[in-house]
Amino acid sequence: MSLESDLFETFNTKLLLLTGAGASKPLDMPLMRDFYSPVNSRSNKGQTELLNDISLVHLKATGEVIPDLEALLALIDRYRRFYDILFGDDKFGYAAVADDEWKKWAEYEVKGLLFTDVGSGSRPQLPDYLAQAYFRGEHLATLDKLVRDLMFEVYGKDLDTARVDKLYSPLFKVIRKHFSQDFIPVFTTNYDVAVETYAGQGDVKLETGFESKHTGNLWAPARFYQFQPTANKRSIVLFKLHGSLSWHRRGGSIISTSLPIRDPSGYQSVVIYPTQTKEFPDEEPFRTMYNFLKGCFRVATLAIIIGYSFRDPGIHRIMVDALDLNPNLFFVLVCGSDVDRWKKFAQQNLRSYQIIPHYFDSPPSGGEYIDELDTALAKLKS
Repeated sequence: MSLESDLFETFNTKLLLLTGAGASKPLDMPLMRDFYSPVNSRSNKGQTELLNDISLVHLKATGEVIPDLEALLALIDRYRRFYDILFGDDKFGYAAVADDEWKKWAEYEVKGLLFTDVGSGSRPQLPDYLAQAYFRGEHLATLDKLVRDLMFEVYGKDLDTARVDKLYSPLFKVIRKHFSQDFIPVFTTNYDVAVETYAGQGDVKLETGFESKHTGNLWAPARFYQFQPTANKRSIVLFKLHGSLSWHRRGGSIISTSLPIRDPSGYQSVVIYPTQTKEFPDEEPFRTMYNFLKGCFRVATLAIIIGYSFRDPGIHRIMVDALDLNPNLFFVLVCGSDVDRWKKFAQQNLRSYQIIPHYFDSPPSGGEYIDELDTALAKLKS
């Protein structure tokens, strides 16, 4: 029996919810385009110079002055690969950099130290352009670490439970009003714990694909296939498509902890950074989660999309492929004020849709989207 047929039998759903960064904006989580400023404010002189140069490259390529987080990491990744070859490749790199004495002096200079501060000795010679390239490569590595560490700091912070409940309760209430289904599959590209926090405050059964063992909470994808909702009890099945800051890989195991720490000793963080978002991630836990997204798109009649841009090529491809097999799929896009962009996207990619031109937010300052969502779901049900 195929994975898809297994999925259809055990996880037949009428709807799905897909959220992106815009869904966490009301909880003071920055959008990707908002990340440049805090990175810049924490950069040292060498990193700031690199950021300026990266911005100029981005401006020339796109016409946009400030790169968002995805563009920033992509450019850092691009140039790091260049430096890795130039200074690290035995066959194609610059052999002189293998000289430990030159590296020592270069590292002193990167740290802003004078040669007289660290002892005597003559500085090894290297062409100026290569010396400058080496220094910039070192700054690039520290800038990359700064950006990724800041992501963990920002998205790993504790959330105000009252604010989370105020934000998510109206959404799930209006969904339950129109759909009697006892569970809601929630797919998110966000790293934060907003959905987990919401589920933990009420009588909500939450399935995340992890099973409690004596060695910790271990990844067990079979839990999704075996999931059965409890009658008259609210359930959320959560798929974190880009991973979580509290998921860590060690050997062949994936462990869920309460610690949003990047690559702790002996472990590797289980996240997909924006530049690593491939067509279809082939390793667990991502393979299972993308497969379930594919299956839910193929059997659902409603997809509610909140604060998500479909910039992930894998998710976009899954959606487009699903529409060929599921002509009944209706999209509700809670998209904020950028209505023209979303009209163009919907006309090019979707058959049946409704755009809600309000931000995902909570009353009284926000929450205007709820009335329009209520009307859209009532019309769909009729």
